[in-house]
Amino acid sequence: MLFLLKLYNLYTITLKQTFTRPRFKQRRSLGLGAILFSISVFAQAQQTDTLQTSYLKLPASAVTDAYVTIHPDSVPQGLVLFTDTYLDGRVPGLRVTDTDGAPGKGNQLLLRYGTSITNSNRPVVVLDGFVLEEPILWDYISESQKSLFGYTYQSNLNFINPDDLASIRFVKDGALNAAYGPQALNGVLYLDTKKGAKGKGIGVSYSVTAALAQLRKKSDKPLSAAAYRELIETKYPDLTSGLGDASTDWQDVIYRPAFGLNHQLAVSGTLFKHVPYYASVNHANTDGIIETSGYKRTALTASVNPSLLKDHLSLQLSYRKTFQEERLIDRRAILEALRFNPTQPVYQQNEYGNYFTHVDNDGNYLGHLFPNPLSLLEQKHTYEDNEHELMQAKLSYKLHFYPALSLNARYVKYDQDNDVESLTDAELPNPYSPEIRMNLSEIKNSGSQQEAYLKLDKSLTDGQSLLNLSFGLSKLESVTETTVREGLGENRDYTRFERMRWTMQKNKAHKLYAQGAFNFKGRYTLNTAVNQTWSDKYFSDVSLITGGFGAAWDISNEKFFPLIKQLNSLRLFANYHTLSLHYPDNGSTATVDTKYEKSSKYNTGLSWSMLAGRLTGSVNYFRTQTDDLLLFWLFTYGTGNIYRPLNYGALLSSGLETNINYTLKDNNKLYWSVGTTFSTLKNKILFEEELSRFIMTDERRWQVLENGKPMNYFSLYQQLYDSDGHPAMGFVVDQEGIAIKELRYSADPQLLWSVHSQWRHNKINGGLLVSGMAGNHVYNTMDEYTAREPYKHNTSTVFVQNGYKSAPSGSNMYLESASFARLEYIQLGYDLGKVWKERASLSLSAAVQNAFVITKYSGQDPEVNAGNNLSHYPQPRTFSLTAKLTI
Repeated sequence: MLFLLKLYNLYTITLKQTFTRPRFKQRRSLGLGAILFSISVFAQAQQTDTLQTSYLKLPASAVTDAYVTIHPDSVPQGLVLFTDTYLDGRVPGLRVTDTDGAPGKGNQLLLRYGTSITNSNRPVVVLDGFVLEEPILWDYISESQKSLFGYTYQSNLNFINPDDLASIRFVKDGALNAAYGPQALNGVLYLDTKKGAKGKGIGVSYSVTAALAQLRKKSDKPLSAAAYRELIETKYPDLTSGLGDASTDWQDVIYRPAFGLNHQLAVSGTLFKHVPYYASVNHANTDGIIETSGYKRTALTASVNPSLLKDHLSLQLSYRKTFQEERLIDRRAILEALRFNPTQPVYQQNEYGNYFTHVDNDGNYLGHLFPNPLSLLEQKHTYEDNEHELMQAKLSYKLHFYPALSLNARYVKYDQDNDVESLTDAELPNPYSPEIRMNLSEIKNSGSQQEAYLKLDKSLTDGQSLLNLSFGLSKLESVTETTVREGLGENRDYTRFERMRWTMQKNKAHKLYAQGAFNFKGRYTLNTAVNQTWSDKYFSDVSLITGGFGAAWDISNEKFFPLIKQLNSLRLFANYHTLSLHYPDNGSTATVDTKYEKSSKYNTGLSWSMLAGRLTGSVNYFRTQTDDLLLFWLFTYGTGNIYRPLNYGALLSSGLETNINYTLKDNNKLYWSVGTTFSTLKNKILFEEELSRFIMTDERRWQVLENGKPMNYFSLYQQLYDSDGHPAMGFVVDQEGIAIKELRYSADPQLLWSVHSQWRHNKINGGLLVSGMAGNHVYNTMDEYTAREPYKHNTSTVFVQNGYKSAPSGSNMYLESASFARLEYIQLGYDLGKVWKERASLSLSAAVQNAFVITKYSGQDPEVNAGNNLSHYPQPRTFSLTAKLTI
């Protein structure tokens, strides 16, 4: 504990320096002080073999899909701030991609290849029965917002404290998913929070995790100061005037060790002998491995779930509030650290904040030269504040005269407030304006949902069959207000705004839905669901109808099954989903310029267990097709370019997924299990003859959609080489002298795999997870931008190895394979048992996350966004210690 206190003191000093910020309006503080770090209610996760949807609670045998269940308390893996981290490598076919190593950035969740090119492919997230409707703040960041504020992605699960979760379930293809509408074709993620248990006494749990993060891999491509000086003096003597006397490693200047703390104190129990309760407060505070970046989060949770009238009437009330604050960085600093002149010092006495700056003989800034990387971090101040508030009430009444039938009602109210402040110091060189430039953005999203449904849970007369039905309707109303202000100011207190943009969007949605499950004598299972949605997000006069049907056959309950002695269970299952559009009664679609994409999906597979249940597994084949793809065509309009939506083509994807788990040993002294997931994926674009190729834009640089080829295929020029094998300044051309482009590889993987293991020997426990991808490729934009002639800036070893020549932009020379294997985490723990006169129990654990990566990719990290590594924030290697005290 003394070590943790010392680490916290050092960490607190660091955070004070990191988060000192000018403010333009009063903010709520996220910190709770040095005494109270976090409180969280302790409740035991119930590891029951059931699936709780929003409308039905079913045993696993009544679900026509091999879904995955994770209990976070049983998977310790170090510093975990976001829920989606627990899904990594656990669900076959689910891509949990950490494309941004900045603190506060969650993972991207993508089931296989998704169902759309441009629409959201995020799975439906169900938190204690409530569907987190799209859009969640900053779920999709426009290109203008990216360039304005310097960030790329934030998960919509960041406001959920993972320490509050009792279970995480992911259902990929089950027919019951259809009840959640079109987004459910990307899977459904069920998050069930911890709750108090009736009749239980007060339980208290406190845990603290201290972490140290560092840069896992430093780029070895920039020339050192000595090598750069030698290159200039021997190859470019005319540029010696740009040499300085310093020896600066700019990567060492911007990267740093980063400290983090996560506190959790938990209490649960029963009030008045009949009202179970749960309440929590969590506080996380962590630096980023790049100077000035950091993240804070404070999460508050409280819930009660009493049952009255001999359990005929149940009530669930919950309240959740989260404050998040993130210090964002100018991503250009990552690139400039690789190409800024290494012979120049970090600081120099001047009028530009005393950071070294390229100037002419009169001291004027040379705008065509690159900026000082550290000045970009310390002279730009960008902060993002997120505040989420969610209140939920659910009432359920089982009819006294017919308890199998229940009446249910749910009311949810939520408010979200996102503020971004971006301030550039006047001293930072700016070729466009010498004054302070300020950007303020605020998004307020508030809404409510009312829902009512009937539920039937009926055991049939034979006592071996079960019928579950639900039918209901819901209404959702939301208002989103967006304000963006841009201005110039003479100082930080006075600002005159150049322009201001304000928009308000109201959305109303009505949904009718039904779910049904029938299990006959434990052998035959049927699932079905339907959803019809009218929403302003789509089209006012069009409704979307999503339907699903599934069937399963549990062969192990057949009379002939015992003939196979080694096989304990065998189950076959299949599901089908479809999404269609329903137009007005007149059948006219003339008022609809763009149609909603139509998707269909089916899967079939089997699950099995052997050796007295020690060996279990599943195999699943899927096929998904989306027609009328929504694409955005770039065309000239007036003096500029605009994007025009159009429906064109189809996306077809298929694959095979496996999941195998084996318990090698399980007794009082030793437990050891291993598991693996393996998924093969393929997809292709189907276009008509009128248009065989569609050029992608935004961050998917040099990628196209080509008829008959996988999505996000790279279209690059064939590099021309000289007689020595070095790249020439040109491309291979055809007979008409036009540079030839070739299609090579995709940014998406063709193979996903993982290996995980958990073990326990007496009081010692441990675990690890290794995951990887294969077949994915990256266009190395960082090499393109750094492997150039060194005009007062650094160059790279790639430029030297290429015979002091650089390849033009768009060359296939920059395309690299990004297949990899990553040790996601390795953990070791020790249970000290009872302490404090037998009043409490104490456990300790240590973990290393992102320990190493095996890859042929030459960049810093093979997991990048959209196959483009430009200014990618590297994922850190993190060491952590955790102590947990339970009373």
